[in-house]
Amino acid sequence: NLTPIDSEWIRAALVRRTQRRLVLLYTYQREFEWQTGRTPDTLQAFVPEALRLDPITGESFAWTRGESGTWEITAPGIDGSGPIRVGSPVTTSTADSGMP
Repeated sequence: NLTPIDSEWIRAALVRRTQRRLVLLYTYQREFEWQTGRTPDTLQAFVPEALRLDPITGESFAWTRGESGTWEITAPGIDGSGPIRVGSPVTTSTADSGMP
């Protein structure tokens, strides 16, 4: 039974904990791509079972894969924080970046 989160400091600390888990999942995803040369189809393909749940809510992280190879891992968030996300890196062409 969870109690409401009244303190902004506690809420921020919990969100940071979820963000740290998402960074870890991001590294697992990038390692999978490096090892296989492809974007995984499911979260289960690259994340150990023990890490598939948000450490704060206990809910599963959501994995979304776009048709162009983009992807996103989302945590549900807590008490008004909204979803917490990490996704595929944004790439820019050399024309967009100002690089020769």
